[in-house]
Amino acid sequence: MSRSRVLGNIGDQTATLGNVLKGDGSDFKSLTIFNSTTTATSKTLVNFEYCTVTSNNYVELTLPSTPQEGWQVGIGIGAFSSNTKVMRNGTSIMGIAEDLLLDMSNSSITMVYTGASVGWKIY
Repeated sequence: MSRSRVLGNIGDQTATLGNVLKGDGSDFKSLTIFNSTTTATSKTLVNFEYCTVTSNNYVELTLPSTPQEGWQVGIGIGAFSSNTKVMRNGTSIMGIAEDLLLDMSNSSITMVYTGASVGWKIY
């Protein structure tokens, strides 16, 4: 199942996937819209995707192979005891050429691609 995930109050403004909306300062500063997906198995993430892991099984999420600066992905982990591995797919994560292991249940991260030297930065 795929749907758009919107965080914040957008009033009567129109948004599309991946676009940032900016308000007049009275209600919000900016808003990014992600495509929301779920998985219980392995999958490759795409730009502006928020993926929620829905399984106790080991899951591998692969980052996009040729990201551009500013690309974003989000990962949410449910109440599960298993590990989720984020495969770097040839790019660095926080400046390190290693995959990332997410082993904390009920957690989420956002990753933004910042360029070749740092690669994916975690927020």
